[in-house]
Amino acid sequence: MPRSQLMNTPKKVLVPCIVFPGMFNGELQFQVQPPGAEAIHVYAANSTTNIEPHQVPSSGIDGLLKALLVQDLGDRVIIDLPGETLPIGPRIRVPKSFVRFD
Repeated sequence: MPRSQLMNTPKKVLVPCIVFPGMFNGELQFQVQPPGAEAIHVYAANSTTNIEPHQVPSSGIDGLLKALLVQDLGDRVIIDLPGETLPIGPRIRVPKSFVRFD
């Protein structure tokens, strides 16, 4: 399959982030900081991270956010973040080295 082809079966990737308590039960807030880009705030279910909700202090903790690989562009990838994202939509392009493959 060519590197730039869309993935038929989405692969899971892990995105480094800072995890904060969410506003609602069952939700956490994630701050994703892609290299050279504005921070992205994600509001998603507790199950989208490797951190247990009771471990999250109000000051935040380093964690990993589960996302889906949409397209491999060689040295960059397009991924879909889970949940609600601000200030942009859930689909972002980041350096391949920024994500970890699950």
